[in-house]
Amino acid sequence: MLSVLTRWLFRHTHQIFSSRIASQSLVVALLIGGWEAIGRSVQSPLLPPLTAILTAWSDVIFTEAFQRDLGISLLTVTIGFSLALVSGIFLGITMARYRPLEKLLDPYMNALMSSPITALVPIIMLIFGAQIGARIVVVFLFSFFVICIYILSFV
Repeated sequence: MLSVLTRWLFRHTHQIFSSRIASQSLVVALLIGGWEAIGRSVQSPLLPPLTAILTAWSDVIFTEAFQRDLGISLLTVTIGFSLALVSGIFLGITMARYRPLEKLLDPYMNALMSSPITALVPIIMLIFGAQIGARIVVVFLFSFFVICIYILSFV
């Protein structure tokens, strides 16, 4: 069976790879097939078959706890990013219009943007607790400086 498949692939390689979508689909299919074959042959918890992962995933996503936690996460991202978007656009436009304000805030904005925000997460959690407020602040900090500097550079 493998030799028939190999001969067919060699004969039709040009036709398969002449279409970009077909070649990309073939690569994805080979990766998925290889993952499934290796996962079934190795029987390791580090590389389970893709079908086992999809089955477990479908069992998890329909639970009430997952739906609740997903809703909280989406709410956190929505609030944090919305606040960062509104305030970042406002401050970016304001800094672009008033050059003395830009000269005053630009070094701080660049320093805070280049600092690793993940290093501030424990401090933020100490200040705000482990509730939704701390998560909103983290999303805000990850987004605000990028938005503000992007708006400032293009206004």
